[in-house]
Amino acid sequence: MERFAAIAHEVSSLTGTRCAPAPQRRVTGGSINECYFWPGDAGAMFVKVAPPEARAMLEAEAAGLAELEWAHAVRVPRVLASGHTEGAAFLALEWIETGVAGPECEARLGKELAALHAVTAPRFGWARDNTIGRTPQVNAASEDWAEFFRERRLRPTCGVATGSRARPASRCSSTRRSTTAIARPTWR
Repeated sequence: MERFAAIAHEVSSLTGTRCAPAPQRRVTGGSINECYFWPGDAGAMFVKVAPPEARAMLEAEAAGLAELEWAHAVRVPRVLASGHTEGAAFLALEWIETGVAGPECEARLGKELAALHAVTAPRFGWARDNTIGRTPQVNAASEDWAEFFRERRLRPTCGVATGSRARPASRCSSTRRSTTAIARPTWR
């Protein structure tokens, strides 16, 4: 309980609004962090709690959500606070009630994802590295999309899938085929 009180204190300090001293209940929302429904004076929050060494991972997630919000294409939860205590790292997001998916919802999501992918930048990559789960994801910029995708996404994924992050993509047959197809797309 002491851990929750420390997180509540930090969230309150960062947001300027009081939150409950402990979450109301544990919720689903991730396989590597504890996730909670946490009441607060400004509304309910979705709070991820992780070990202290996961602080950079949660900070990168907060930055990624802020970037997605900036694109004004897909509705994402607003980041309320990201920080740490002596015993935990945390990310507090606005609570969004779930609805029922249906054809209209799926069509809207498709349009929003298309709008998101229409937002471009001068180069491929991002300002900071992040993770997919616990797996590091390097985002160093590249002028070439095929190179970025091959070197920053496919090669590391092949290494994780084969048990060796250092394994060359050329030794992973599916990556070799995929990178050839990316280098010579057929949709043009």
